[in-house]
Amino acid sequence: MSFLFVSVDGRQRPLHTPAGLGRIRPPRHRAPSALARHINDLRELGALASTLRLLPDHVGVDVASSDRRRMLRRALSRYLRTNAKACDTAEGIARWWMPPGIDVSETEVLPLLDELREKGLVARFSTLDGRWLYRRSSIDAQSDDELGRMTADTNGSS
Repeated sequence: MSFLFVSVDGRQRPLHTPAGLGRIRPPRHRAPSALARHINDLRELGALASTLRLLPDHVGVDVASSDRRRMLRRALSRYLRTNAKACDTAEGIARWWMPPGIDVSETEVLPLLDELREKGLVARFSTLDGRWLYRRSSIDAQSDDELGRMTADTNGSS
């Protein structure tokens, strides 16, 4: 009699046995890993804390589009005010200038940079490889005051 072996759960088991068809169990469903459970718990705690106003709005929850834009504008203004000589691409700004713990895309940052360019607070220039870099257009008291107002903005007016 010949035997055919099948791999189930990483072990080789015979498909046929001398007594007939062997018992083959399907793989068991795996429970979420401890890390996945921990991340989920942190998200739930962040949402609860934001609801109770223990943490800023951007921690742990998705906020409405206008609230998110307002929060990103404040974060960008704060960074430019604190790091007056900073210069980076839109991708770098989204990745490194925003507060840790929030995911920001380049497409979310570009309209904010354009808004700051229109106000004369940010300058854009091209590099030899064709990328656009952004930095403060000037480091003076007037632009510091305007960035300070944008940083303190809580109602969305600009």
